[in-house]
Amino acid sequence: MSKRMVDYHPEGIYHLYNRGVDGREIFLNHNNYTFFRNKIISYALLTNNSIIAFCLMPTHYHLLVRQNGVKSAGLICQLSCNSYSKAFNSMNHRTGALFESRYKSIFVDRDEYLYQLCRYIHANPVRAGLVTTPEKWLYSDYQYWINDAEDYDDPSSIKGYFSNGVEYRTFVLDYLNDIASIPRGFNKYTLEE
Repeated sequence: MSKRMVDYHPEGIYHLYNRGVDGREIFLNHNNYTFFRNKIISYALLTNNSIIAFCLMPTHYHLLVRQNGVKSAGLICQLSCNSYSKAFNSMNHRTGALFESRYKSIFVDRDEYLYQLCRYIHANPVRAGLVTTPEKWLYSDYQYWINDAEDYDDPSSIKGYFSNGVEYRTFVLDYLNDIASIPRGFNKYTLEE
């Protein structure tokens, strides 16, 4: 996979992701997922960036991030992965790289792709055969989306495009059931390119 260099700028939205070396699992248990989730949330706050959507999978992760200020959205991955790798290696008595390379970053330049990325990210566990419905996956923020959580920060206002959680759930399920069409060129924003 080619290395993507992105210029970060305030108000920009980015799809950030990475996977384990040789496709290995990077999350082995509930505590691993929780530790990494807490890291991305705390580093998002520390760097004044906002996580719009996320999903942690056994072998990789996806973050959809809005950069609110001058600190790069990519710092969330850089800091979180560094901290997580050290802790993971220590707990598992191993050395060396945990992630295949530096995280990947794709600038999201069209709203049409932004909506698609949200459902792509939330549908990942179902498409991978880990669960039968997205709400059964504990390691994403999908529950916040479908339960209309009032305290959930959505600086992009993307949730405002859906009248409620039920409408967003239908949007994701249409994708999973191959009812929805995917815009041409969407794959360049995903891990599947």
